[in-house]
Amino acid sequence: MTSLTFTFFNTFVNPIALDAIQWKYYFVFLAVLVGMVFSVWFKYPETRGLTLENVAWLFDGEQANVGVVSAKDVLEDEKRTDHVEVRKA
Repeated sequence: MTSLTFTFFNTFVNPIALDAIQWKYYFVFLAVLVGMVFSVWFKYPETRGLTLENVAWLFDGEQANVGVVSAKDVLEDEKRTDHVEVRKA
């Protein structure tokens, strides 16, 4: 829906605004771009270097449906052997 709204805006409103205030409309466009940069910079969370579980927790909070696995659990799991097969030559 947002895409459709901005497509409509770009198709019908931009030409009217360019005819009305001519080259000064580019200042309006620049102001919108600066506003978008500030919005992204200050409102969007940083996800670089995070695992998928951390990203899920970041967006969903305590309701994130992810399993919690620590390095200690993995190492203890590797030490355990449930089945050992010995072949005699």
